[in-house]
Amino acid sequence: MSRKTQFFLIVGFFILVVGSALKSLLGITFAYSTPILWGVFAFFVGLSIFIEKDNLKEFFSLKTTKHGMNMGTAILLVVVLLIAVNYISISRDKKWDLTTEKLNSLSPQSIQIIKGLNEKLELIGFFKDDDPQIAQTKAVFTEVAERMRYENSKVSYEVYDPDKRPDLKAKYNVSAMGDVVILYGGKQKLVSIINMLQPEQAEETLVNNVYVLSRSNTDTIYFLTGHGERDINDEGRDGISYLRKSLLDLNYEVKTLNLLQSDKIPEDAKMILIIGPKTPIYDGEIKALKEYAQNGGRILVAADPGEKSHIQKLAEIFDVDFKNNYIIDFAGMRVGGSQYLAVGLSYPEGKSNITKGFKANTNFNITSEVGFKGQTEGVSHEVLVGSSPQTLVRNVLSESIDVDPKTERPRSRDIGVLTEGKLPGAKKDFKFIFYGDSNFINNNDIQVSILNRDLILNSIAYMADQKELISVRPKKLKLSAFFMTSTQSLLITWGLYIIVPFVFLFSSVILWYRRRYS
Repeated sequence: MSRKTQFFLIVGFFILVVGSALKSLLGITFAYSTPILWGVFAFFVGLSIFIEKDNLKEFFSLKTTKHGMNMGTAILLVVVLLIAVNYISISRDKKWDLTTEKLNSLSPQSIQIIKGLNEKLELIGFFKDDDPQIAQTKAVFTEVAERMRYENSKVSYEVYDPDKRPDLKAKYNVSAMGDVVILYGGKQKLVSIINMLQPEQAEETLVNNVYVLSRSNTDTIYFLTGHGERDINDEGRDGISYLRKSLLDLNYEVKTLNLLQSDKIPEDAKMILIIGPKTPIYDGEIKALKEYAQNGGRILVAADPGEKSHIQKLAEIFDVDFKNNYIIDFAGMRVGGSQYLAVGLSYPEGKSNITKGFKANTNFNITSEVGFKGQTEGVSHEVLVGSSPQTLVRNVLSESIDVDPKTERPRSRDIGVLTEGKLPGAKKDFKFIFYGDSNFINNNDIQVSILNRDLILNSIAYMADQKELISVRPKKLKLSAFFMTSTQSLLITWGLYIIVPFVFLFSSVILWYRRRYS
């Protein structure tokens, strides 16, 4: 490089450095100062290149230069690739849950609710530091809150020791360890997750309360009474207090309605549930229910076969055929030891999506087949759940089941159906769901079978036009076991401890011999 070239480069760098220093340190500037500085620098650099063009041409023609440039280009590409990968990994956080039951992520229902939040959600947990008794609950809260944050960037969470932050304890009226403050949309709610040692427990509590805060109104559900229906306050095995609690957790208002005392259905009734009637429902009550449906009402019925409830009169209005027989399911013998336990395995795809995502069985103890009349125009039909394909039907209960293979062939039977549309003379569309069994939502069955709970709550959510609640709820751990016969165990033992080591030893000897005497 000639002295003239060195001089021009030094001048160009000097002007750029001095000009930048005057701008940043002394604040001396003028119009278009930055473009002018870089323009002068580029002029002197270009002048230097023009002077050294012959030397540069010779330099770039050398093999060592070409190899160096190739190596530099490769290094540059690797650096750019690494930068791009790191940028994508940071800006687009993505996780994969490879467990069978998706135990390391929120349930589909929770994801719908959290992703639907359009305002900032704050979760503030209060747990004492270094307290082994609540350490697990604290870890569960942090895990669930982090899953919620992953699904929606508007979610944030904090954890405090109430003894160290008495100001926050007083501000949020925290009274016990394990309290969590939920802040959303200017509203506040205090819930407790103490002793919740599994993520699905804390998830359901937190997400349900978040949903309650995010809703602007409350729907009222009426349970019909006066005909021996299941009691919403009965905490025994056959009661439905667990269903009532689940509805209250989802911010529904739950009331009872006796049409024998009042022939008018309240105006605030979002829907009416008739669960397990045993005595006749009178014509005047059926008329009131029909008028309610003609004005856009929603009715859900879960009726048991063999009862004198006259519920088939109500079902026929909505084009539903309640067979009032008994489903015999041979698959139920394997599940629950009873042929009268109908196993729900068929979930036809429909527009309601009530059973979308159902991959396990629902259980119905002593249930009837349900179908469609197909006689009312303007009414659509949808099967929600069907039994296993190994079912027959009988008109009476019997301990022994005689099957004639020539005349009877097992097939799947419909257990739950949905109809909707306009009745003759109606002003608005109705929605009507009918299940041929009410046992599946009693306190025992709804807790034993998680999908039983999902089925009834999804049905209610669809009737209430709350699609964000139609999904599979928080799941529980499903233990998977791998069983081997004694022969399989012996083969694996021989393979791992004898055959495989012998193959490696033999291969090593052959390799040593060939290299030694080659």
